[in-house]
Parts: sequence; C-alpha cells; structure tokens
Amino acid sequence: MKLSRLGTGPHLATRPAPRWSRTVIFPMTVAVFAGSIALCGASGASALPSSPVTASLTKPAAPKIYMQRSGTGNKEIASIMVPPKSSVVWRFDCQNAPKQRGTFVLSSTEQGRSADKLTDQTGLGGGGQKPFMQSGRYSFGVNTSCGWTVTVESTPLPAGK
Repeated sequence: MKLSRLGTGPHLATRPAPRWSRTVIFPMTVAVFAGSIALCGASGASALPSSPVTASLTKPAAPKIYMQRSGTGNKEIASIMVPPKSSVVWRFDCQNAPKQRGTFVLSSTEQGRSADKLTDQTGLGGGGQKPFMQSGRYSFGVNTSCGWTVTVESTPLPAGK
C-alpha cells in the first residue's frame, strides 16, 4: 500500500493514498462535461428561462412579398394591388453604371391619380422604403442607368404587438 503525507516533516501523520481508477475518473469527467453542456448549451449561452424581455427582442416574422422586380435602367412596372400596411422597398447599385455614380428616381402612381415621387437619390448606390397604410392599385416608374430592385412587401409589426 502506498502512503501519502498530509504535510511535510516527521511529526505529521500518513494515510493511504487515494486509489482513483479510470473506471471512476472517466465517467465523472464525462458527467461534469455533459452537465455543463446541458446548462449552457452548445454555444455556451446561458440556459436561463425565457422572460418577457427576452421574448420581446425576437425578430418579427419575415415580410410577405407581394411584388418584386429587378432590372437595369428605366422601367415602368405594371400596376398591382398594394394591400394596407405594406411597404415599397428599393435598392439601387451604380457600381457597374457607365459613370459609376448615378441617379435613381422611383415614383408611384395610384390608379386615377397623378404620379408621386417616392425617392430621388444620387450616388454609388442606396435604398429606402415607404410605408403604404391604405390599399390601392399602384404602378411604379424607375428612372436610372443603374441596377435596381423594387419590392412591395408586408410591413412587419414590432415584436409584441
């Protein structure tokens, strides 16, 4: 039997050395590791219960796409029915335009009314959005030498509404 000292010097008592076998240490190590994964999750995030604050920070559902058109240069987009509480979202990119700096003009025309300019932007690129609270039938006009995308989508409500 091996003896280990509880300190140094002849005046201190000795006791048998602990006999830790692999059959005890390995399962204990696995259990501790598995327990830490269960508590923290694989990403190391805290496993605290969900609270109202945490729930309100979740992303709203993806918007529903009613229309999406892309192109380069001028284009008249045929009229579509725009539902209430939706948005027109646009992006333009002039990186490949002849002068690499362009103008992007987007207008909308509600059936039976005159055109309304939604944006007039100049630069290498950009974008924006305009909410439509009332429904109606709209056509859209794009005036640019740049590449562009115009989308009509549902406007997501803020979380918790």
